Amino acid sequence: MKKIHFTLTLVAAMLMLTTCDWEQEPIPAYIYIPEIQLQTDYPANGSNLKPSITDAWVFVNNKLIGGFKLPAVVPVLQSAGWQTDKQKVIVSPGVIINRNSASRYIYSFYSNTETKLKLEPNRYDTIKPTVTYRTTTTFGWLDDFEGVGISLTKSNLSDTTLVRYRNNPIVFQGTSCVGYTVDNKRSGAAFESNDRFNIGNTRTPFLELHCANTNSFIVSVLSFDRNNVQQVTNICRITPTADPVWKKAYVNLTPATQGKPAGTTYKIAFSSFQDSTGLVGKVYLDNIKLVY
Repeated sequence: MKKIHFTLTLVAAMLMLTTCDWEQEPIPAYIYIPEIQLQTDYPANGSNLKPSITDAWVFVNNKLIGGFKLPAVVPVLQSAGWQTDKQKVIVSPGVIINRNSASRYIYSFYSNTETKLKLEPNRYDTIKPTVTYRTTTTFGWLDDFEGVGISLTKSNLSDTTLVRYRNNPIVFQGTSCVGYTVDNKRSGAAFESNDRFNIGNTRTPFLELHCANTNSFIVSVLSFDRNNVQQVTNICRITPTADPVWKKAYVNLTPATQGKPAGTTYKIAFSSFQDSTGLVGKVYLDNIKLVY
């Protein structure tokens, strides 16, 4: 009886091995996306320099394949639903929200790109998407600090001043940027937008900016109800680097606006305290955009 059982088990194992030999893993087609570029109508849409589009969210025939960090090689397996020689490939640009690398989302203010590709197993196709701002985007605030005035005001809580840097090596783009210093004598900085903005409470507002900072700073929203009562919502902390390296930040302001009563207006604020005693901290800002 034991011998018969062993023989049957051996035969079954051989059949399984034979079956595995017959089954071949499907071979995907590949889409290579080196980067996603941003094209803007300057000055109406502001700067398009170094937009920091970090990810590509790829759809084939309206089915999500996934989100991929750029540059990306996207494997796509053939689907039984493909009816034509060429498949519709949509790429949506993705960004990091609040400078938190764990928060990666499709950025809804940028357009998608669509193309047709003949996707064949083991074949590589390269696409280089260029996106624009959607025509439905409202720019509530734009300042690249190239004009005469500065759209930021020093708060009463600040013991340092905002400086415009012109034709200075620190300037990121164009001829100007703004910045401030915190040190042992001037340990606190606070600045807010000159204007109040009517964003509403049903939109998803974002603040875009380029920044270079050796001291941390906080992005906040000041909201004012119809009675001019102010509420402060701290949105995120932008961490410093040892040297002032320019980077793009996408800040989601929705937590400060959602559910607010009609008629509420908003200001955007930036603030810092000296990160450590003895440190001379610098914060530089450029290309501010409020979109909703």
